[in-house]
Amino acid sequence: MLGEYQFNTAISELMKLSNALNDADCATSPVYREGRDSPTNSSKYQGGFMALYMVQPMSSGTLPKKTYYRKQTSTHVSHDESGRFTQDAKSNYATFNHIPESKVVPGKFMSGQGKPSGSGTFEI
Repeated sequence: MLGEYQFNTAISELMKLSNALNDADCATSPVYREGRDSPTNSSKYQGGFMALYMVQPMSSGTLPKKTYYRKQTSTHVSHDESGRFTQDAKSNYATFNHIPESKVVPGKFMSGQGKPSGSGTFEI
């Protein structure tokens, strides 16, 4: 009898948590919903999953840092795709600042990110 009570209590608590998450602001967030819904059965978030982006800052000495981003072609980025993105960002930063590519310092590469915004961000 005690085990049945504990099981029912646990189920009740999980139901409360599920209801709270569904009512929360994050419930409509594509990031939250990614694990729950597929693009075809999502009625609350029209258009399916949000686009994923590769993001990487570039800098050189005292020049201002620029953060570059590009839409990923798939959920998991290949080494070839990430390498091309980094090279393109490096080349753009060097050309924009009139410096050799060898002087450009790539920052941390991240994939699977939301679309960055703000000053100093550039899509390539």
